[in-house]
Amino acid sequence: MKYLIRILAVLLFMSSNAMSWANHWVPNHNQFSDNMNIIGVLEINGVEQATDVFEVGVFCGDECRGSEMLTYYSGVDRHMLFMTLYGQSGDVMSFRLYDHGSQRELELTPPETIQFVPNDILGSIPDPYVISFSGGIAVITAKAIPEVGGTITGAAAYWYGETCTLQATANEGYTFVDWTENGQQVSTEPTLSIFVMESHDLQANFSVNSYEISLEAQPDEGGTVSGMGSYDYGTMVTVTATPEPESHYLFVNWTEDDVMVSDSAEYTFMVQRDRHLVAHFAQERYAIKSEVSPENAGTVEGVGYYLYGQTATLTARPDANYEFVEWTEDGAFLSNHVSISFIVTQDRVLEAHFNYYDGVGEEKQTMSVFPNPTNGLVRIDGLQEGCEIRVMNESGNIVLVKPYEGSDAVIDLGFAPDGCYILYVISGEEKQIKKIVKF
Repeated sequence: MKYLIRILAVLLFMSSNAMSWANHWVPNHNQFSDNMNIIGVLEINGVEQATDVFEVGVFCGDECRGSEMLTYYSGVDRHMLFMTLYGQSGDVMSFRLYDHGSQRELELTPPETIQFVPNDILGSIPDPYVISFSGGIAVITAKAIPEVGGTITGAAAYWYGETCTLQATANEGYTFVDWTENGQQVSTEPTLSIFVMESHDLQANFSVNSYEISLEAQPDEGGTVSGMGSYDYGTMVTVTATPEPESHYLFVNWTEDDVMVSDSAEYTFMVQRDRHLVAHFAQERYAIKSEVSPENAGTVEGVGYYLYGQTATLTARPDANYEFVEWTEDGAFLSNHVSISFIVTQDRVLEAHFNYYDGVGEEKQTMSVFPNPTNGLVRIDGLQEGCEIRVMNESGNIVLVKPYEGSDAVIDLGFAPDGCYILYVISGEEKQIKKIVKF
């Protein structure tokens, strides 16, 4: 029978206690094989009680035979008692009342005694048994509105003429507003003292705090941010960082006080305080690489990673017995200058091409050059028709290219700075080389 009563109380009518108290009285039910049950409500001075601070005990003499906390059951929207009593047939039992709010047993006039009847049930859910106490006492009840806004201490039963002190304490994210009774403001102070001459049912009102969420984009041109504003405590907020596509920026992370809080462009969090979040953006980086043909013919300077819009400059440096020829990309000609510059907008791989030669004086020489040294004009004799004349400076840059059509060849180096130059004459597979000094 006792388990049936428990199932009714717990499963059919789920309870919700504002406070959780340990029972003041605990019966020794192992001494008895029989039990009976009470489904009841509690009255004090004719007023049905709707508070969680009271515990009703049932005694046979001074021996506790059962006790239960007054508990709110949402299924019937009422504070009720589902009590199991233990004893023997014919035992006479009386009631006592304990106030957990003031932590004392109340010396009130108890209700009439009852007689123990095994397996009996006093009262029902629609018609509960009334356990009524009377005496010179008042009950001070108080609740927090909203319930999550804060806690209250001091609510209890008081003798007439005593002073009740209620204390309202706001929970995190809430602020105490005022005390009200029957919709009328009583006080705006969280501590409320009452000279008890009657019962009171008070409300401690709290308001939820509002916090500012401010956002910043670094750099400004890197992108936009959204989600800033004022939010109530406990609100789930999502802030979003959107890179600026035309400026080729990428989102990096969110920081607060220079500490990273998220690397996701959409950052979701619970509002618990004012926050200033910074969305960091960085320009896209691209890899500029190079290849050398043939292998080991030279090196290339300037390869690496560049930000979008930066200028990359690659310089080809031929090794000994090699001359730079040209730059290509995917087989397409780009330039025959030893250095090439361009604006970075994507990953690129450029190929530096070099030609091999044995060195000045090692090829079969059929041409003659004069005057050498020269201050500008140079005459070249002994050339074959259809060959090509090239002049390269000491850095490997080709400074002059001229086809030979069959007449005497004259080149003018007057435009070139003073220094040493290499003259190449290429005819099919043959190549002749001379060193020229310009002064």
